[in-house]
Amino acid sequence: MQLEINKSDSLEASILQGTLAAFVKQYNLGSVIAKEVPEKQASLFANKEKEDFIKEKTITGDKQPGSMDYYAIVMTTMIALYAAISASFLITAERTRHTADRLMIAPVKKSNIFAGKVLGSIVINAVCIAAVVIVSIVALHANWGSHPGLVSLLLLSEIIFAISFGLGISYMTKTPAAARVIIMTVVQVASFFWRGIFQD
Repeated sequence: MQLEINKSDSLEASILQGTLAAFVKQYNLGSVIAKEVPEKQASLFANKEKEDFIKEKTITGDKQPGSMDYYAIVMTTMIALYAAISASFLITAERTRHTADRLMIAPVKKSNIFAGKVLGSIVINAVCIAAVVIVSIVALHANWGSHPGLVSLLLLSEIIFAISFGLGISYMTKTPAAARVIIMTVVQVASFFWRGIFQD
């Protein structure tokens, strides 16, 4: 048997040379066994059961995200950011309805009133986001990965950020309409760039 290759430094040539060298060694071993112990020759070339001696693990799995996976993540993110709109009305609504004075004279600490409003908004928006995630899994068969706890913490942190952002904008603007315009602009721009990041 004679092997001729065009490029001796190519990967294909190296693989072929190694395969043929292994075959030649096995053939030489078989010829020696045939001379010394002929009854063992058949067992040498018999087909052996394949054994996997090397186990591979990769960061990038076999399953790649599809269009519905991208869509579910981006839409969930955008809806979570919409929590800033409702949060902007937590304090301003009390002023426009003239109920802020009643809250100020009530025998309740201002910090308790503020914490109650914020926690209530977080719970309501978390329920909405959970419903969106469940619908995306059941109806769209979106793949949210194998770490639901970490995904839930990430979405919860996004809700808290959106509510904090909405409250901050409502304090900095004079009218609810101005706060709504600023929040809608930021949410749409953020959703656009978030979608671009996932598509890349």
